[in-house]
Formats: sequence, structure tokens, C-alpha cells
Amino acid sequence: MTAVAQQTAPGSSLPDPMEPEAFTQVTFHLLTSNISVIGNYSVKMHYNPVPGDIPNILAVMIYNKSSDEFGWDFVQVTANEELVNSNEDKGFRAYYAAGYLEAYIAAKRIAQIYISQGLTTPQPQAVLDWVERHIAYMNSKATENMRAGYPNPFWTQVGNLLAQIEGMAAGYNVSLVERGLIGPSQPNLTFTDFFLLNFNNELSEVYNLLNVSSSDMAATSTKQRTTRSQSSPDKLLPFKNRNLHCSALVKVTDEDIFFSHDSWNSYSSMMRQYKVYKFQTTVSMSGAAGTIASGDDWYITSNNLAVQETTNDFYNASLLEYVVPESVSEFLRAMVATFLANNGREWVELFQFNNSGTYCNQWMVLDYKMYTPGAVGDALPDNLLWVAEQIPGNVTSADVTQTLRETSYWASYNIPYSPVSLLVPG
Repeated sequence: MTAVAQQTAPGSSLPDPMEPEAFTQVTFHLLTSNISVIGNYSVKMHYNPVPGDIPNILAVMIYNKSSDEFGWDFVQVTANEELVNSNEDKGFRAYYAAGYLEAYIAAKRIAQIYISQGLTTPQPQAVLDWVERHIAYMNSKATENMRAGYPNPFWTQVGNLLAQIEGMAAGYNVSLVERGLIGPSQPNLTFTDFFLLNFNNELSEVYNLLNVSSSDMAATSTKQRTTRSQSSPDKLLPFKNRNLHCSALVKVTDEDIFFSHDSWNSYSSMMRQYKVYKFQTTVSMSGAAGTIASGDDWYITSNNLAVQETTNDFYNASLLEYVVPESVSEFLRAMVATFLANNGREWVELFQFNNSGTYCNQWMVLDYKMYTPGAVGDALPDNLLWVAEQIPGNVTSADVTQTLRETSYWASYNIPYSPVSLLVPG
């Protein structure tokens, strides 16, 4: 599988054509000689305006490398519409190609994120074994669904998202070779490495389950770290290294409805990207290089859904029996629901399927196509705002629009809403 970067703007000069100057918007195309085959790719770069007659485009990426000046890079990846809607593989090749192109272009950023998050530290073998079983389970279910003719949209989308990560791993490593970037600051990364980058927020529960001591732990996300003390009672996880740092608000005014999220973190996590994925649904989100989900989390979709969460911790060690590898990762379930759901009820129903019990959050889903500007109180329709709260073994969900009617707002700050999510975790 080869990719060749071609700088096509006459008279332009960049030290690395994949690293545009700040605020220089560049468009990249992933091309192939045969659109039905994965492989034999080439990557071509164009400064705007982009030529209109380019054949066999698998994916298009618009990249504005502006984080040093503005705080955010801008990334937009558009998959080939024919492949996204293909009856042959239901989008598998489209997602793979989109991941390949994104990681090929953003390879340096991905390496920076991977190193700054401490993921070069080897994971304990027990953790790697659990993660590999987890990946194998999801791959097997997606493959079964494919062989049966894609009857289940949930597993179809899980397969597509795993293909996107697989494409990222391939594109990243090809980019390192072709651009001469291999070295300590740009290590080769496997599919599992990319999966762990996306799964990083969920590792805490796996560490607790496997009773991994802090001295054995790799550096996990600072968003949520809770480890089991060797001296603690078996049935209680200690209040230790707790770092829950999100707050969110949905606010109705006399003129509009506002949907806001605040997340603060270490400096090592500040290389951010505002991403737009244009697949079967357009999803805009805060994110980072190498990840296919937000992680904060904050999303806006072309189905007029606004989705966000704040994290809830748990201390009842007996719940760890529900953290099993035969499940679907939280970040994948969130993305499946975000791509497929048309309303809040559909989102929570998709999200709660195959609950992994990892990275337990309160999710808010605002269906803003149901909102009429100026509507307040009893004029707000049912199903405007849904909430889903995950703990290991259970997801509790409800239409909480009545709270908006009564108080004009919904506030979320790492404290569960439902009695089950509040009392059972301890």
C-alpha cells in the first residue's frame, strides 16, 4: 500500500507539504486506481481553489494547522458518498479510507499526542490481554453481521469505526516511511496502539478490574483515574486520584436554547482539533489527532442532535464483575449512536447496547430540531432533552424535558441524576 504526496500549487513552498503553515487551508485527496479495492493509494494536495475533475476520490480532507496560534487545528474529512452508501460493504471501505487519509496527513500531530499522553509506556500484560480479547469480540460480532448480510445497523457501524481505526494505523505508518519521519519522536504504531489512544479514558476500570497497582500502570488519561488500593476493602474502591473535570449546561432563554460544555485538563492534552466527519451523517466535535471520538465529549450532528457528557465515578467494587471484554467500548457506542440516531430516544437505545461499564458518564442528547425559538415552559415538547447514565451493568435513561420546563436549564457536573446511578456505585 503506497501513498505519494504531491504538492500541486505552482510557486508554493513548504518544508513539508503535509504540514501547512498556520491558517493556510489545504485540501488533500486520497486517490486509487480502482475504487473497489483497498490499496494502491496516492495522496494529492491542493491549495484552494481545488480542481473540479479528479477521478476515483476515496476521501477528501481539509486541514488548517492553526493550533499554535488559535488553540485548535481544523480537520474535515469527507468520505466517498458512493462507498458510504455501498450495498456491498455498507461503508467499510469509506471509513477505512477516511482514517487512512486523516492519519497520513496528521502523522506528526498523532505522534505528539501519543507521546504526550504517556502511551509509549508499555501496558501491563494483563491489561493488553483484556484489550485484545475486547477487540477480538467486537471484530467477531462485526464479521458475523457482515457474513449475514449486514442485518444489524449497530454492528455494521461498529465494524466501520474499527475499520476507520485500522485505516488510521495503516496511513500513519505509511506516512512515516514515505516522509522519512521514523524516529523516537514518531514511533511506529499498531492498530492496538491506535485503539488504546481512543480507549484511554476507559482504562481506569480495566486497571481496577485486574487489580493493577499504580506502579504497574501506564499513564492513563488525566480525565479519570481511580485505582484500587491493595489495602482497601474488596467491596470499596478508594477515593484516589479522582479527577473529574467536566461541567455542562443546557439553558432555555426567551429567545434561544444554549448547549455548552466545559472541560479542563493538563497541558499535555492541549493539542486540540475541531473535527468534522462527513460520512452518512455529518458529525462535528472537539477532538484530537488520532482519535475518532471526542473524548470530552461534545458533538453536533446533521440530524440536529447536540450530544455531550460529564463523567461519573463509582466506588462499589462489586460492579467490576460487569466490566467484561465481551462488550463494546464506550467511545464506540457513543459514536455508533451519534452517527445513527435521529432523536434522543434512539441515541440512548443504541448507546446502552453491549455496555462495557468503562468510562461511566451522564450523557445529554438535545434534539434541537424539536425546539421552536421563543418556546419556554410548557411550550417545550416532550423528548427535547434525553439523559443516559452508565454504570457497569446498567444504563439508566429518561426524557428530562420536564426539568427544562420547570427550571429553564439542565446542569451537569459529575454527579448522577438517577437514584440507581447515584446510590448503586457507592
